[in-house]
Amino acid sequence: KLNSIIFNVKLNSNNLLEGLTHIGEGAFSGTNIREISIPETVTKLSKYVFRNCTNLQNVYILKADKDKKPLILEEGLFENCINLHKINFDGYFIEKIENNVFKNSGLSQLEITEGLIYVGDFAFAETALQNMIIPKTVVYIGKKIFDQCDQLKKIILFNSKISANNILEGIHQLPEIEIGLGVKLISDYSFSGLNITEIYLPKTIEIIGEYAFSNCTNLKQVIFENESTLKTINKN
Repeated sequence: KLNSIIFNVKLNSNNLLEGLTHIGEGAFSGTNIREISIPETVTKLSKYVFRNCTNLQNVYILKADKDKKPLILEEGLFENCINLHKINFDGYFIEKIENNVFKNSGLSQLEITEGLIYVGDFAFAETALQNMIIPKTVVYIGKKIFDQCDQLKKIILFNSKISANNILEGIHQLPEIEIGLGVKLISDYSFSGLNITEIYLPKTIEIIGEYAFSNCTNLKQVIFENESTLKTINKN
């Protein structure tokens, strides 16, 4: 385990030892570190580990095994890392992204796979993300996860239980919204009041919930994929 006091110094790079399992709260926070390789033995990255590391550009999370391991990204982990654009989590699946993990970082790319269940408040706020996939495993979306993400162009939803309204809270320029193939239900109020002009529904959609598109005053076109399996359109 590494505690914060150990790295309260000026660092440019660091290769951590194999066998390390836990990096403690704020361990590298505010240092001049530019890149770091994290060994496959690490299973926990605590709060604020790299917060305010404004020179950090590369984070390598090493994993040789074929079986992917769950990884929890705790609060404020990469907050204010303005030069960090991409992280490769190859060999892991991210299970939980807590509050402010990437807030005000330079993040422009992040691959999210199935297994993610939780996204905390402001998780991606003020980043340069352009595309994002919300997998079907997500059960909780916090407040304004994409707040001020003005470069966000496209969101693909594979989860029918998460409201698009919650996901889009705080976005000034509405991105393209795509419903992923395999989704069977559009939940109640999911797109209510959004400034969308058209929506494409994959053939797997079977139910459209109540008020799903209510008050979408600019909605002009709903496109159904060929061989649609739609069975129920609920009220309003």
